[in-house]
Amino acid sequence: KYYATGRGVSVCIIDSGMHPHADMKGASMKGSSNPQVVSPWNEDYIQHGTFIGGIMAANSDVFRGIAPDANFFVVRVFHNSRRLFGSDLVAAAQLCRSEARADIIQISLGGPKYNIEEDAYFEKLKREGTLVVASSGNTGRPNDGNVANYPGNYSSVISVGAVDEVGDLAVFSTRNDQVNLVAPGVRILSTISRFNETTKEMYDSYATWNGTSMSAPFVSGALALLLSNAPYASRQFLTDALQDTAYRADNLTRDDGYGHGLLQVADAMDYVLQADCITAGGQYLTLITEPEDRNATRDATAIKWEVVDARNGLPITSSSMAVGSAPPTCISTKRCYNLVFPDLTSVDEISKTSLLMVGEEVLLFDELEVQQDVTAEDRLILEFGFCPVINKTVDLLVLTDDYGSDISYWLEEWDPKTRRTIGKPIFEVQNTLGDQATAIEQADVDSSKCWRLRIDDSWGDGILDEGRGIRASYNSIVYYEGREFGSGGSIFFGDACA
Repeated sequence: KYYATGRGVSVCIIDSGMHPHADMKGASMKGSSNPQVVSPWNEDYIQHGTFIGGIMAANSDVFRGIAPDANFFVVRVFHNSRRLFGSDLVAAAQLCRSEARADIIQISLGGPKYNIEEDAYFEKLKREGTLVVASSGNTGRPNDGNVANYPGNYSSVISVGAVDEVGDLAVFSTRNDQVNLVAPGVRILSTISRFNETTKEMYDSYATWNGTSMSAPFVSGALALLLSNAPYASRQFLTDALQDTAYRADNLTRDDGYGHGLLQVADAMDYVLQADCITAGGQYLTLITEPEDRNATRDATAIKWEVVDARNGLPITSSSMAVGSAPPTCISTKRCYNLVFPDLTSVDEISKTSLLMVGEEVLLFDELEVQQDVTAEDRLILEFGFCPVINKTVDLLVLTDDYGSDISYWLEEWDPKTRRTIGKPIFEVQNTLGDQATAIEQADVDSSKCWRLRIDDSWGDGILDEGRGIRASYNSIVYYEGREFGSGGSIFFGDACA
């Protein structure tokens, strides 16, 4: 009915890794190799993460997940055991935000201990508009004591229980006042990997498993579908949409087993798309341009502009500019956007002032004071909306040989489209290092941008002495380490470099 596939939505899976199963080859799947968590991310000896991934991300003719066109990011927190500390989970969630810009964090794991650090961080994610979904737990049997399962039991997390094929509550599903929804969790078929004892290699397979771990990704996938069709909707509105449309046979509001009821994706989509922009938690955007000389004759339709989601580059609205104002567009209050003028020659003689109305707020962009010598390749990008800066650190260690003054280096912002530098270097050394010297540089940079670290050797022979050289790292990951770099070269860091 809506052809929703999750396109443009970022889903982060915190689990045991992800085997490169053939049924997920068509999915957009990346992962973290950060030393804070277990790596490599694309291994899964426990098989649990691969199973969860298949439910959401499988994208083949054989097996298809709920939101196959979403952008998936895997943070591996288990190796060969199932032990996890609260600080590990917080670090993993932080990577979901910093490396994946996650809209949704999917967590099918947990334990019985409350952790104040976890609770505070998940509450922070809720305020920032990140949806966190977790399994409610498998302690529902009488002998299991119905013990609370964290993070599913935190009030800021959407907690998901399990039902069987006929909609009855699974006997193992944890019951408490934090359960929000139930979803299928009995005899669920999905992707796994198995180990071949003969070849000593992992191979693709399938399995049927039970558990609230299997239920949570149904809700995460449903949220990805809703967000792909209504990216302006607020976190609370989407949560309300799922809960208000959930099915309860007895029509009660909720109970400790079913929560608000059984997930109904199509009804939730109707609920979201039938609401107006403001009700759904969005705000209207209107772009207005005015010439310096209001009596000027101009072809207003020649102005080219577009608004894109700054995180994934997907277009929100674009048009040839009409006289007066563009039609209003509904946007999120919790996302960052770029107003792009892709060809400044279309702006040069037409408009010197642009007003952007976001809700009732009016923003004046003085940057539209365009020079007369612009070309069709020149672009102007103006950022607005909720654009938190997530910094990562660039570290550089230089150990020179007996010809230290040959070495120069600098760190600068880089525009990969125009292949030009932006502004002044963050740090810079030009042929002033001493012989057998040690130089250490460190800079926190906005990870959403692109940065170039340039190394030059004026003699063209690198660093000659053994035990000396250069090491460059970004976010604690080494990008280059060595001494045989000839005349030098460039190293690029940051999300915008891709």
